[in-house]
Amino acid sequence: MKIKKSDLTAIIREVLLEAEQTSVFDINTVDKFMEDLKNGLRFFPHVKVSKMTLGGDERVTVFAHLSLDDPKTWTNKIYHNSRYLIVSFSRDGIIKQTSNFSSRETKTKFRKSRFKDLKGAVAKLKQWRDKHKNTKNYW
Repeated sequence: MKIKKSDLTAIIREVLLEAEQTSVFDINTVDKFMEDLKNGLRFFPHVKVSKMTLGGDERVTVFAHLSLDDPKTWTNKIYHNSRYLIVSFSRDGIIKQTSNFSSRETKTKFRKSRFKDLKGAVAKLKQWRDKHKNTKNYW
């Protein structure tokens, strides 16, 4: 079965339109999303939120650098020596773990998850924090 180029183009347009309509944030609303995210994650002692547009404005992504430890307690004042988590938030509602602390006591990771709104994203990160707040770092 062959698909005509015009049919394929129409399908792609429809998928892109649907993705735009279901996005949690876009380039115009990303700054508000970042501000609300930072406020929502205040239960972490260290929160740094940034955005990246490497794929263009239509593929804006938000990154959050979180730590379970106060920056004053980091060994040699290095973020990666803390109990940390780095996650990305894509505009289509996916949270991905890009990095986290290594520990002998825990084998669980955040991995990949979906969220419908900011409240859902914050709830998932709070759940991760509650699971790991008593975990020791071996640094």
